Amino acid sequence: MLMLYTISTLSGCLYLFFRLRFENEQARQEFDQNFGFLLLITGIVATLLALHMITTYPINIPNTPLYLYNEQFGVPYTLFGIIALTTGYSLWKRLDPKPISYFAFFAGIFNLRYAVNFIEFGLTREPIMAFLLYLTVSLVAIVSPLFTHIKDESKQKLIGYLMIVLLLITGIIAGIIGIEAARGHIAEALMGG
Repeated sequence: MLMLYTISTLSGCLYLFFRLRFENEQARQEFDQNFGFLLLITGIVATLLALHMITTYPINIPNTPLYLYNEQFGVPYTLFGIIALTTGYSLWKRLDPKPISYFAFFAGIFNLRYAVNFIEFGLTREPIMAFLLYLTVSLVAIVSPLFTHIKDESKQKLIGYLMIVLLLITGIIAGIIGIEAARGHIAEALMGG
């Protein structure tokens, strides 16, 4: 799941970077459609993975906090999946993304609580990294209505570049955590723990 998240956030970073450089509106719309289709497929997969995680809640393994992780990771990942799916469809079909930005805004605020959980309860082996991951993606979601509503192109680019930086940080952190988790989970399983 973290690998898909990493790839999606870094792809979103590149998408915004190139989109903000288009001068031609028709070229921008074609780029939106092409990226939108990819994001739609990504959103479908992410939503299915997340729904599987939260519908198998709780994982009841004695002496472990794993049942908490379904809530801590499953709910925010479901929100990510819904946002990716609907944004992808919106871009692909050339619909107005403003309503999705409202959903993203509130999801970002809600996600901040999950970010604080990592620090407050010491969840995961790397609570600071996990906190920063959730914080940066929450900030992207929270500023998304500004990006979709600002008419002034220079101000929209400024918000867009802020989102690019936050997505880049999110993607790097997710990649680091994901690579370590892939190694760590296999090592734990092989050691019987």
